[in-house]
Amino acid sequence: MHIQKVIGENIQRIRVSQGLSQSEFCKKLGNMHQTRLSAIETGKAVITVKTLEKIAKTLSVPTIVLLNDISKQSLDLTKTVEAINLLPITKRKALLDIIEAYIQKEIGSK
Repeated sequence: MHIQKVIGENIQRIRVSQGLSQSEFCKKLGNMHQTRLSAIETGKAVITVKTLEKIAKTLSVPTIVLLNDISKQSLDLTKTVEAINLLPITKRKALLDIIEAYIQKEIGSK
């Protein structure tokens, strides 16, 4: 996948997860037109490092997060879930209990 597409998908995913419309996000950015944001989010526009950093700052995420191609990670996670589903029910339950305990420990430590 082209880096422009990766960046655009990440911006859109994070913006939407924060409950921001394109219009609201453009206002937060200060000087970006909505059509420009749309072109960035669809991977049709190339952006400068300065703009990338401004978008990351406005979304309150490290710039590197916008560069991360999560499509491969999602595919790996899907394969892992499929493998877990092939386990016997008792083994699956034990594994899920371990995962839940780990998540609770991580959430509690923050």
